[in-house]
Amino acid sequence: GSSILAQGREIQILSLCGKNIINITAHVDVTEFVQGCKEHGLKFYTAFICLMTYVLNRQEYFCFGYDKEGNVVIYDHIAPFYTDSVRNGESFNCIVTDYCPDMKMMYESVTADRARYKDIESMVPDHMTDNVFSITALPLAHYTQLSLNDAARPDSLAPSIACGKYEM
Repeated sequence: GSSILAQGREIQILSLCGKNIINITAHVDVTEFVQGCKEHGLKFYTAFICLMTYVLNRQEYFCFGYDKEGNVVIYDHIAPFYTDSVRNGESFNCIVTDYCPDMKMMYESVTADRARYKDIESMVPDHMTDNVFSITALPLAHYTQLSLNDAARPDSLAPSIACGKYEM
């Protein structure tokens, strides 16, 4: 995706924050979302990836990053970089799906990417870009706190979302 250099206030805020990591844990009632997925024949995790992509891209401050020269930039969009279990269920892979502002087309793209990589164990996506945010899912674990620091991208300004087993 393209980007523009951040200016003024954005630079001041990021320089004050430095390399601080802010973790927020929230209990979210997903009852209506799950029911909506069922009513429309949608897979929960695929729809969740699309929803998070849509919500984060609506807020410019989630689209900050650094360019190759270390300048703070604002990407015109960010794409989901997410984990998905492989067919045997004993391992997972990492996938990047290109961003699409149309929710239906985004759902179709995520569905196609998940199908394409269902038998491939890969920790490195075949096309990684700088303008991504991460989603980690642990669908068998119910937890109230998870702190996830991306050692591979220590200077990333992108959001990192972790979700576990939902309850209704």
